[in-house]
Amino acid sequence: MLKVCAQICKRTIQLVPFVLILAFITGFIGPGVAKADPGWHHSDWDYRKQITINSSNISGSANLTNFPVLISIVDSDLITKALSSGDDIIFTTGDEVTQLSHEIESFDVSTGNLTAWVRIPSLSATADTNIYMYYGNSSATNSENATDVWNVNYMMVQHLEETSGGANAITDSTANSNNGTDINNPTFGAIGQLDGAISYNSTSQQYINCGDKSDLEFATGVDFTIEAWIMTSSTGVRKGIVGKRSGGVDNWAGYEIEIVDTNIIRARLRQTGGADVDTVSSSTVTDGNWHYIVFVADRDGNGQIYIDGSADGSAVDISGQNGNLVNSDDFWIARDAASGYFDGTIDEVRISNTVRGANWIKTSYNNQNNPGDFLTFGPEIGKSTVTTNATTLVTETTANISGTLNDDGGEACEYSFEWGTAPGSYSANISWTGSITSGQTFSENITSLNKGDVYYYRARAMNNAGIDNGSEKSFLTKPDGPSDFTATTASSSKINLSWTKGVGAVRTMVRGKQGSYPANRTDGYQVYFGTDVSASDTSLLPSTTYYYRAWSEVTSGALQQYSVYFDAGNATTTSGAPTAVGGIVLKVNKALVLAPWLIIALITSFVLFRIILYVRKRVRYRKSLH
Repeated sequence: MLKVCAQICKRTIQLVPFVLILAFITGFIGPGVAKADPGWHHSDWDYRKQITINSSNISGSANLTNFPVLISIVDSDLITKALSSGDDIIFTTGDEVTQLSHEIESFDVSTGNLTAWVRIPSLSATADTNIYMYYGNSSATNSENATDVWNVNYMMVQHLEETSGGANAITDSTANSNNGTDINNPTFGAIGQLDGAISYNSTSQQYINCGDKSDLEFATGVDFTIEAWIMTSSTGVRKGIVGKRSGGVDNWAGYEIEIVDTNIIRARLRQTGGADVDTVSSSTVTDGNWHYIVFVADRDGNGQIYIDGSADGSAVDISGQNGNLVNSDDFWIARDAASGYFDGTIDEVRISNTVRGANWIKTSYNNQNNPGDFLTFGPEIGKSTVTTNATTLVTETTANISGTLNDDGGEACEYSFEWGTAPGSYSANISWTGSITSGQTFSENITSLNKGDVYYYRARAMNNAGIDNGSEKSFLTKPDGPSDFTATTASSSKINLSWTKGVGAVRTMVRGKQGSYPANRTDGYQVYFGTDVSASDTSLLPSTTYYYRAWSEVTSGALQQYSVYFDAGNATTTSGAPTAVGGIVLKVNKALVLAPWLIIALITSFVLFRIILYVRKRVRYRKSLH
């Protein structure tokens, strides 16, 4: 046992250096890039807003599944940042990433007016539901999925937002293509409850004909729900809202929802070979206001009319109408089988082959009656923008780098820096730090740098929209000062200098001065500035002390740095024979002084020699005469 423990301890001790090295590397390089929040649908989208669906507007206590929520907003941000087509407007779940199916009913980029439908997989009645609207992607293509918004239980969804008609021009948003054709020119582009709508005049017998569609008929045992928003313009006359019921050809089999002469709602069912069964409201709806009309047919139980989200009138046992509601006539909007035409405006007609519960209907009313209260839009969140600032406090191995957050994009950001010794290549960084907001400057003192080396760096900022990188800047660290500086007397006019180049230095600057050391790199006179490690100061005065200081220098492109520290030395020239001129003692060169006198002496000697020769010659001549 002791042997095993000893082996474990030995292995553990052997791992200690490796662990320490790994910790050092990790601490220097820093963690990998990670977003402050993991959610952002895609970096191609520049902006988003959180949409909160207020749970207080969700009826009941159970969640509603696959509920189509109306998004209706006039948003000035969309005017300048969304595509005119609206193709870049998308919606995601609360994870900020998963795209939701949506349909844009209408979008006017000039006003920012958006009407859209978004299918919410689970709409909570006990906690607010958050979704996100993204926009601002110039390369986006249409990603609407209307047929998924209106799932298999929807047989027809007519928004009636069209501004013109024609054969099958009134389009169904489901996969069933139950499109309609306008009859007798109803008024398109009327003001609807939700968006655009279509207005009808009974005198002109105006309506929409969707044709004889089998999926708008209900076979034996099939439940169904009919919905519509209506606003009447007359009272006391029979007005068909929707229906598919033959006028006697099939013994009046089918169904229809209409306003009868007493201004109440009536839902009439008749199965093939059966008799009429009516469900009626107790309230009137011909007051010139918008009303949300729903009829629910539970074929094994009751029929119930809802007005403005609440059950209205008594439920009627319709179990006897469990047979086929099938006929060979067309489905109509704004008329009934007995030629009762609608006076007023109709919006948002839906037919489902299922029972919509009371909570579903009430929530639908809350959403469609007042979408501004049903939803709360958060502030716009966009990408942050950051500027890289110039470096300060540069030393041999440290520098202070900074940046400024120009725009936080609507939420607090984290910041970071990255740097390295090659342009665009960063081998080190600091981990994301925050938070900061628009206008704030942030900085970091980086250490362990190479002396006399160029570094490239940039500031970074990150919010949920992603990361913005400031422009790249560079700085040059200072070199070490020279060392081992020596000044040695060579003669009365020369002093030799030598030194060891500083670490990181390219060149060395030497300055000289009489009487005292140069105070800085501009004081005194320049003796040398170059890449060698020795130089001589010449043409000096004899018996004079000269003082020297040397600094290191490095240059890279437009960047230049001198060392903070210097080395110094002094020496005195030897004495020389002075020459007095006007009371001023000057250094003279003996050879230069004696040369003229020697030349004069030679010339004088030559002249005297010639004179002596001439005199002797004359004397000899005279003697020869005597």
